[in-house]
Amino acid sequence: MRHRSYRVCNGRTLALIALVVLVARTQRVFASPTDERRFWTPTVVAVDDGVGSKIRRMGNDVEKSKSFVFENTVAESLTRDGVVAVRVRGLNEAKTQSAKLFMDCARVTDNVAVEEYDDGSRRVTLATTTKQRGSGFGEPTSKACKKFEVTTKMLRAKVSVAEQAITDVFQSKFSDLSEFANGVLMQGENGETYKTFSEVLKDCEHLEHFHGYTISPQQKLKNSKVRTIEEHTDQGLLIAFVPAIIVDAVTGRRDKFSSTGDFYMTLPGHRKVLLHFDTLPDDVVIFMLGQAIEQQITPKLANGLELHAVPHAMDMPNLKSNQFRFWYGRMFLPPENALDESHGLSFGTVRANIIEDFARGLKTSVGCGRELLSVAGSGSCASNQIWCWMRCMNHSAPASNPLTCRTGHSVQCLSQRLEVWTDADSHGDYNPGCTDETNETKPVTDPPTIPARAASCTDGNAWETFLNHSEYENSLELLQDKLYLLWTVQNGKLKARVAFNGKIGWFALGIKNLGGKHNGMNGANIVMGVHDPHPMGHDSNFGSPYVGKSSAKQYKIHDHSSAFRHWNDTADVASPFVSSTTFNSCFSCMRFETASIRGEALNLTSGINELIWAAHDGTYLKGYHEVQGFDRRDARGHLTLDLTRNYGRVTCGFSRGWAAASQTCAFSAASTPSAIVSISIAVIAILVM
Repeated sequence: MRHRSYRVCNGRTLALIALVVLVARTQRVFASPTDERRFWTPTVVAVDDGVGSKIRRMGNDVEKSKSFVFENTVAESLTRDGVVAVRVRGLNEAKTQSAKLFMDCARVTDNVAVEEYDDGSRRVTLATTTKQRGSGFGEPTSKACKKFEVTTKMLRAKVSVAEQAITDVFQSKFSDLSEFANGVLMQGENGETYKTFSEVLKDCEHLEHFHGYTISPQQKLKNSKVRTIEEHTDQGLLIAFVPAIIVDAVTGRRDKFSSTGDFYMTLPGHRKVLLHFDTLPDDVVIFMLGQAIEQQITPKLANGLELHAVPHAMDMPNLKSNQFRFWYGRMFLPPENALDESHGLSFGTVRANIIEDFARGLKTSVGCGRELLSVAGSGSCASNQIWCWMRCMNHSAPASNPLTCRTGHSVQCLSQRLEVWTDADSHGDYNPGCTDETNETKPVTDPPTIPARAASCTDGNAWETFLNHSEYENSLELLQDKLYLLWTVQNGKLKARVAFNGKIGWFALGIKNLGGKHNGMNGANIVMGVHDPHPMGHDSNFGSPYVGKSSAKQYKIHDHSSAFRHWNDTADVASPFVSSTTFNSCFSCMRFETASIRGEALNLTSGINELIWAAHDGTYLKGYHEVQGFDRRDARGHLTLDLTRNYGRVTCGFSRGWAAASQTCAFSAASTPSAIVSISIAVIAILVM
């Protein structure tokens, strides 16, 4: 727990300090600050007077191209990594001059927040909230602060140049919305609509921070295993920040040779990296996606596009007694009248509650992402609702089937493994249920993983023998050396086999529901092979709902609710569908023969088939799509097949990782060169919760 002390002089400053808490609070994730992570450098692009140009680094060469390449590069980086660095000419000098004057102002003003951390670090903050780029701090009373404000205008103006370029990219590349969105990106509490990113960002509130961190050499040595700021996800739409620099507090001179500390990031796909500042130019602004983008915007984007927030953490460097670490950041908060659709409160209301609680001296769990919602959380739910997984959920509707608990039990927010959820818990599938447990007696834990297979499974040609290519006319590699679809059309039926090189929890193949949510996942008819090795439906090795035994059955994914528990009872095994499964200690497969899936006919004699697929090998839980060794988003996708063609055996050669898997694989059929199969991974979010 961190200990805080504050010096304030007015209500406006009090509100700002409360909002500072938004980005200061954290979720404990890392075991220690000695995590082994590889160094990583984000994509760097450049802007010059607002006109974008890409920078591609090849040795010492720098290549620049036109604005459309800039936009494509930024969009690809934000989709793949959630992070991009924008280079602005003159920014480094503006940052250095602002840092030089920061402590002179911080020493004499009352408009400052002071925070102390468990590792002995101390942070002083000057903050402001604005809607217009580059506006001021109010009325600084001291000469030192007036000078600091004048100097920071240039730094903030440079960041605004990069901000405008990023806004243009959002407007250009992320403007297509799904049918589910009905043309509205965000809804206002009074019926207003935000239809584009430009409208959202134009009306959003900027929370700007200037931080100065200090730590004594003795404290750093004493608390070397304590992380300064633990992993957290920022609540806003995105945050822009300039890499920190080390400054002499007495002379104001920058020390270019001292480390600025360690900055940890968890990129999409659970890629844990250490930001490599030494490879970045001095004049960059780093843009990083926040929780509001992931929760409020991503579900409404068309074409399966996904934007994910980036959790991050920081460790202080070893500093001399006269040095401090200077940092500037700008968070883009959702418009105050915009509704958070998971619980119906405006973001302005939530922030007002935060400030009110802070002023009353109440401890608040608010800070980052989900925790923001918990401020108004349980207290804002109706009498027939419970605060569950960041929203108010009904527990007495429908009226015909209310949730009634027996004596000694109460309504709690439960995982599918009957564990009790709290605001501190992570992503998952939770809903109201009756239990006599609490979060203390049965907290949410990570599900056990599927036991590893024996080393002998990789000996010789065991995998090739298991694939049994000779039994089928066509085969297609979905994941390199991991997942295959094999098929033959005979006697008016599709004879298919989905084979996995390893032990699987589940895999699925189905017909895309054109126009359905999540790019055709919701409402789709699928064949799903499930491995349920234990007869107890709530055994800790997997989770409910239990399907009875390991099997391959036909299901219809719910039109609106994606979690398996909403559609597990749609299984249809009526003739003429024939299926079987093999789950052994080395490999897994499902086989089926059919002319349709749950009555929806396959195009076997003419036309194409829009199909979806997904797989999960981490646990026996039926709620995630993930294949170990690959990006999580590589573990599902869609493909277009012409089943009247003969393709033969096809290996697309996908390598591991998002960059390779996002490519379209195109190849000619064996009998007809013009026939094309196209695969696009990272499109279907099948079975997401």
